[in-house]
Amino acid sequence: MAGNATTKIKFYVTTVSECPACDGTGGEGVKPCTDCSGTGTLEDAVELVTALAELGILTRLEQVERTAGRAAYYSDAMANGGI
Repeated sequence: MAGNATTKIKFYVTTVSECPACDGTGGEGVKPCTDCSGTGTLEDAVELVTALAELGILTRLEQVERTAGRAAYYSDAMANGGI
């Protein structure tokens, strides 16, 4: 094994959505939908970062980090005699 080699790790989540071709029904009667194979859903793997961004969680984490940074700044300033 080569020295100091770094491994990039990616995490994925599975998204499941209603099949747009059959509106989630899986097809009509005995003829299954060809897009979803009759399941009515489509599955896809997306990177965790993408999923968190779509859910708005990354934005919220950035807000929390900024708030924590401001709190640390004011805490340091107050400990050192004020702003």
